[in-house]
Amino acid sequence: MRIGGYRVKFILVLLILVYGTVFSQDKRFLAILPFSNNGSLEYGWIERGIEEILYDKLGTVEAVKLYERETILRVLKDVGIQSEADITTRNAFGVGKETGVDVLISGTYAVVGGNLGIKFRAVSTYTGANIFLNTFQGPLSEIFKLLENAITQTFQAMSLGISASDQVVLARAPTSSIAAFEYYCKAYVQFQNGAAIETVAGLFNQALSLDQNFWEAQYNLGVIYFNYDQYGRALSQFEKVSSQNPNFYKPYYGMGMIYFLQRNFARALENYQRVLQLSPDHDRTLYYLGRIYVRMDSVTKGLQYLNKSAELNPNYPPTHYHIGMANMERGWFKSAVQAFKNTIKLDPENYLAHNSLGECFYRLQRFDEAIFEYQRAATIKIDFSTAYFNIGNTHYKRGALQEIVDSYLEILETRYSRDTENGQSNSLAEDLRSLRSDTTNGSSKVYREMVNAYRAAVKYEPGFFEAAFNLALTYENMGVADSAKYYYSQTIAVNPKLVRAHMRLGRYYEREANYEQALKQFKEVVKIEPSYFSATPRLGEPYRYINIIDNVLNEYQTRQQLNPNDPETLIVLARIFNSIGRYGQAEQYYQQIVQLDPANSEANRELKNLRKQQKKL
Repeated sequence: MRIGGYRVKFILVLLILVYGTVFSQDKRFLAILPFSNNGSLEYGWIERGIEEILYDKLGTVEAVKLYERETILRVLKDVGIQSEADITTRNAFGVGKETGVDVLISGTYAVVGGNLGIKFRAVSTYTGANIFLNTFQGPLSEIFKLLENAITQTFQAMSLGISASDQVVLARAPTSSIAAFEYYCKAYVQFQNGAAIETVAGLFNQALSLDQNFWEAQYNLGVIYFNYDQYGRALSQFEKVSSQNPNFYKPYYGMGMIYFLQRNFARALENYQRVLQLSPDHDRTLYYLGRIYVRMDSVTKGLQYLNKSAELNPNYPPTHYHIGMANMERGWFKSAVQAFKNTIKLDPENYLAHNSLGECFYRLQRFDEAIFEYQRAATIKIDFSTAYFNIGNTHYKRGALQEIVDSYLEILETRYSRDTENGQSNSLAEDLRSLRSDTTNGSSKVYREMVNAYRAAVKYEPGFFEAAFNLALTYENMGVADSAKYYYSQTIAVNPKLVRAHMRLGRYYEREANYEQALKQFKEVVKIEPSYFSATPRLGEPYRYINIIDNVLNEYQTRQQLNPNDPETLIVLARIFNSIGRYGQAEQYYQQIVQLDPANSEANRELKNLRKQQKKL
């Protein structure tokens, strides 16, 4: 089966990274909604600023835990909440039921005459009633203090104690300059609007010119370089920040991300471990550590990190997805099923999770459920060729299983028919005949479903040679010769080295008495994998009993005389000599190839194997 993997670029979180803590039972579970601007568009940047501050404060204090931002935005969209004005008793309860969130934090703001007014509202998802509602007003320059007061009073309304360490977090301002904060927020507004990197980076640099100790701006300048694919500049910025403020964990996280994408896992691990030294419960770091160890074939260790990340933040869909993938890798399909179901609950439109869930059901021989999940994946992403390929394979597998059942029914039918001849009841024999008739009539339907699925896979991904080959096989079993030959040829056009396609196309030509074309295909097989014919190299009477291996060998020895260093000629000769047991000559040719192309993987591999054999002898 074919499993689609994430083919998307990893994007660093644009907001302040929210990390989890080990939460006690009495902590309130909060979700932050976007705050709406009820004033001049000139102050649209404040929406970003309020959200940034709230995620920073509420994601750090011990008194509450926050719901994953990406996931809550999907849930809010589903229930019809875009702003504070959309909250009703019904949809607030719906959010709570869907997510387990206790309280929604929302509100509006407006700037009038240099003064900022923030309407701050906390809504219970159990009753839809306001737990807290107040408006905080003051000079725009006091935005950090206004939000500190809003959070403090909201906690008091919820009867939540504020520890001394939480008070320090709430009182902390990200910068001493409101102008720097404005440039910072406007930079991200411009980024979201698709502005050029020069514009966005310029705003960050203006912020830093006003406050060099604005560490979020220093870090996020690196994030911007990252998101514009300028990894070198991003890495330099992260290194600069970490050298200036070695106890600030975020630049280490940024460096870890870059090394992760570059597959420099040793350096990624080094930076992620530094993050955990400074912030032990940073769930995203644990997530990426898990992924690294899985890629390094330490699946058990990888799962430990992934599960820890899921404990800290159970609402981040990719964590559950990769838990599922890791469990699949070690064959724990039932555990993987639950992980993929968790992913889909948080992100119903995740077509990769639906496809992987289908793969698990396939492995568990729950074929109807597998087909349902593959179809769901294809519905979400109509051009997802992997899903169609898997649908075709599952129809085949289900049909093959039915053939086994059908054969068993035939044995039972024969047995009970004999019992009938001995005067016993024939009702069971008749039932079995009826059941066998139903299953036999379904064969053509299975073929049609397979054809439809494989054709869709090839339509959306013309280079998907596995789907083209399976489509050809299906047509061959249906007896549709022209279509079968066409798709075998299409398979070969995409992957000329697929021996099975050459062999089956050659056999087709042979059945049609087109021996010239059949021989052409069989020669291609000898060039690629001569062992197919090494035991019985002499073909039949229609081919005048030629020895096909000698035929190709002589042809390529002649070619070598004309061009002694042609890599294609050398590799064919090496393969043939290796297949017929003339290992010394094979070794010479492989050695010559390695001298011409030291990176040739096949020649290096076979040369190594031949020398191992010689040592054993």
